Amino acid sequence: MLFRPHERVGLKDQLTIIKVGIALFVAVTLICAALVAIPLWEALVESLGSEQYQSILADCNRLKQASDRQACYARLPSKE
Repeated sequence: MLFRPHERVGLKDQLTIIKVGIALFVAVTLICAALVAIPLWEALVESLGSEQYQSILADCNRLKQASDRQACYARLPSKE
């Protein structure tokens, strides 16, 4: 407990306790949101890059000449 029940706590003290509680709640909420948002953002960026890679790869596979396909594959971004 922050204070003993038999102590008289002034209104100013109560408001301070409430403000500190709200500040802690906001801080924890923002930290949790960041911990969730960062992996989601990375997954989105990876997904968009993968779609572009697959699109270029499909275009390369449509080429009939082996030398043309090899040249097209050489232009693909490295997939790491």
